Amino acid sequence: MHSFKDISIIIHCRIDNEERGKNAKLVYDFYKANTKDSQFIFIEDDAEAKLLNYVDIDENDKHVITGNTGNWHKTKCYNDGATISEREYLYFLDLDVIVHPKYICEASSTDSDLIIAYNGQSLYLNYDAKRIFEKNNSYECLESFIPSEWRFEGELLNHNIKAVQDYNTSKTGSPLNMYSYCMAPNNKAVGGCVVTKRDTFFKYKGFNPNFIGWGYEDNELPTRVHKLGYNVTRINDPEALLFHLPHDPIGGDPSKSAHKDSNSNHAEMDKIDHISKQDLEEYIKTWNV
Repeated sequence: MHSFKDISIIIHCRIDNEERGKNAKLVYDFYKANTKDSQFIFIEDDAEAKLLNYVDIDENDKHVITGNTGNWHKTKCYNDGATISEREYLYFLDLDVIVHPKYICEASSTDSDLIIAYNGQSLYLNYDAKRIFEKNNSYECLESFIPSEWRFEGELLNHNIKAVQDYNTSKTGSPLNMYSYCMAPNNKAVGGCVVTKRDTFFKYKGFNPNFIGWGYEDNELPTRVHKLGYNVTRINDPEALLFHLPHDPIGGDPSKSAHKDSNSNHAEMDKIDHISKQDLEEYIKTWNV
């Protein structure tokens, strides 16, 4: 059992369909069963509460409803969650993501200022895998979805992430590699699961509040933090995988799509990419974080 007594798990959520609600319960139940003294801070980015229809939070947890009726504002919600937390470390976790708790504890014990708490390889589970996981909410169950082709004499091929990526490409020639229970994108991801000290988080001004809706905030954070001179690292253990649970997309009216502001998000990312450190230091002073 891994102790999370110094860690707040901060999750931004909008339960726009049943599958997202089920994901919230799966993630919550998994961490509650595999950690002790954990605290969830759910920032529900919606006009009304829906999360509690799926998740039975305990007395250690906090739940805030923003009242937002527009496109979601994940970065603001994350910053609000950090403000609410009174613990030393902040674990920002996507609603549909699971990483083994031992890597979160390892991340919180390092001297780095921002830690990506997995090795960059994501496994996007399909609904067949999710239904199995719903009946056996354990890490052993998640491990059973790792493609058998990735193992040699019981060891994962990815002693470094490039080994798996090269293997994927040689197998299918596709950047999205399909297996029985998952899809494995051929990229070194940075989003979904990061750990930082709370006091350091506010020094680099947290998440960029200029991102609204879907896109680029995961990439912007380590780029900006590194440019400001802070130490950004990741967990490189070959077993440190990120498991992504499937969910239905938002349908219907395009104006309700979380992607509708992606162009402005891309422009903000481009700005951070090309701004000087001096100008960046001045720019973040304008943020209300």
